[in-house]
This record gives sequence, C-alpha cells and structure tokens, in this order.
Amino acid sequence: MTIIGHIKPFIFAQQLIVIDDNEIKEIISTSIKNLPENICELSHKYECNKIQIKGNKKYNQGLENKIRKCYIAKFNCNDNLEIEFI
Repeated sequence: MTIIGHIKPFIFAQQLIVIDDNEIKEIISTSIKNLPENICELSHKYECNKIQIKGNKKYNQGLENKIRKCYIAKFNCNDNLEIEFI
C-alpha cells in the first residue's frame, strides 16, 4: 500500500491518494498546512508506511520533518515511515 501526493505549492487544495495493488482506496483534498497531519492519519488508518511525494524536491523535502514529527506527536511512536521524493 502506498500514499501518493502530488504537491503544487501555490495551489490551495492538494490531493493525497491511497493505492493498494493499483486500486485506489481513498482520495482526499488537503491544504499544505494540513498535509503532514493528513498523511499521518492516512498512514495510521491503512497501516501504510510507504509515502511518495511528487513535485518540487527541494520544497517537498521540507515536509519530511513535519510529517515525521506529526506522526510521533499524534501516535506516540516512530513507525519508520518510508518517504520518497519523486
């Protein structure tokens, strides 16, 4: 299972897609501000630790720490999230 986000920095609504074996499980829209929290919630809900973030790599790499900190704060664990920038 994989969570995919295509981040466009100047667009308000970002899409996150949960895919399992080429089948879409869920699609949500979120703002950049709420993106780390929504990724963490989807990761926990679907027990998925693989996250792919598409878009500007420099910009998106700044999101990695926010996602990891949010996951630890929200679920009180470090679930070894695999965050890939493509």
